[in-house]
Amino acid sequence: YLPTKNYKPPPTANGEEVVIEDLIDWPEQGHRFKVKEPMVDVRVLTPVEYAGSIMELIKRKRGTSMKTKPIDEFTWQITSSMPWADVVTDFHDELKSTSTGYASFDVAESDPPQKEAD
Repeated sequence: YLPTKNYKPPPTANGEEVVIEDLIDWPEQGHRFKVKEPMVDVRVLTPVEYAGSIMELIKRKRGTSMKTKPIDEFTWQITSSMPWADVVTDFHDELKSTSTGYASFDVAESDPPQKEAD
């Protein structure tokens, strides 16, 4: 379980850091700015025959720093850092669909916990 994740635009003109917890607080349209989005480390355990498809899914979900590690001759562990928004939207459903229900995953807060969004 991870607590609610927040987005952080750059500090205001007076140096104050703003945390956006609700979309109603998002800056007005037309202002260009960079924002930091929450990141998590995802660890997937999957049968080896689904590893390639799951790695493609992670790439589609903007996963970075992907690493694979064989657990035994039948199971692989895939780790990656991913934006929290891509995990909570439909990652679980797509993972289960891709692996016909055999893969599982867990998440942990990433280090650093936020990264500049694309």
